Amino acid sequence: MDNKLIIILMLGSLFAQDLPPQSDIEKMSSSEKMKLYHLEKKSPALGVFYSILLPTAGHAYAGNWGKGLKINATKYSLGLIGTYSLVRYFDYYSLNQKGSGFECLDNIDEICDAPTKELNKYGTSSMFFYIATLGVYIYELIDVSKQTNNYNKNIYRRLFSQEPTSIGFNLQPTYQGATLTMSYSLD
Repeated sequence: MDNKLIIILMLGSLFAQDLPPQSDIEKMSSSEKMKLYHLEKKSPALGVFYSILLPTAGHAYAGNWGKGLKINATKYSLGLIGTYSLVRYFDYYSLNQKGSGFECLDNIDEICDAPTKELNKYGTSSMFFYIATLGVYIYELIDVSKQTNNYNKNIYRRLFSQEPTSIGFNLQPTYQGATLTMSYSLD
């Protein structure tokens, strides 16, 4: 029973943003705010991984599941239209192979070319929709990364009441002195 509760709490914490009220944030020191920021910020790579595992999960992780639903509805619609075109292609092809209604006469080229033109139309449209589906899938993964970065920027703005800096320094005392770390954002 305890394992189920732990799993539920872990999954709930993945998609939750539990920042304290603004009045409590104002009382915090900058180091406490930075610790809270690092606890609450989310990894874009993890968001992409969630999106690969389960559609819309990456957008839910980034706090914008509605956009994920729209993107996935588009992706699946394009895939279904492509599948419909492919089914039509095979139906038309099988009708042509049986010879029902498409008999090639030696002196009339239009009748001989009609099945080929129809086959090309359905084959081309199904490939177009499948390529468009792949394009939307790639866009989804890129968008999850952008949405996660926006989520992190919004947390930073809420905690520090300013835009995130692109360069940061961190000085940490150690037993033998101090360690200076510099970070730079490539956004």
